[in-house]
Amino acid sequence: MRSLLALWAIVMFSASTQAEDANELVKKAAASAKAGKLDEALKLAAEATKADAKNPAGPFITGQILLGQRKPGEAAEAFTEAIKRDASSATAFDRRGDAYLKSGKFKEAIADFDKYLEANPKFRPDHWRLGIALYYAGRFEDGGRAAGERVEPPDAPTAVERDREPDDDQGFDGWQRY
Repeated sequence: MRSLLALWAIVMFSASTQAEDANELVKKAAASAKAGKLDEALKLAAEATKADAKNPAGPFITGQILLGQRKPGEAAEAFTEAIKRDASSATAFDRRGDAYLKSGKFKEAIADFDKYLEANPKFRPDHWRLGIALYYAGRFEDGGRAAGERVEPPDAPTAVERDREPDDDQGFDGWQRY
């Protein structure tokens, strides 16, 4: 019995250490990305992804960096891995939707944006990217309605200012939601 408890303690400590190591690597990757050292950031993010097979932060920041490098196909793959690790992450669905939109995969983008908005309905009026995806998927009326739902106060920043790559709201620090 004691040996089973000792083994359990070792396994739990090891898992805890892996998560801490992965999160530290993700912090370093975010700092490197912010400093413009994107190759270094991707290397650190890959190490974080390998360090803890359950932690979605490594693949998430990898996707963020790849979106910033205008590599939406690779970014979508990274966000897919983050979603496999945490299917409850609405932000990962939103970011993968961005990657799909930029890849011309409009139906996939719509599905991901819908998943994000299901968890965050208050953002539906501001989610103009859904309107674009609907339009390019041939759903012109739905796209127009989605774009028309947008209500912006007079002094609010424009959507382009809010959603530039990488944006401050969901940029390199978005992994911290994990």
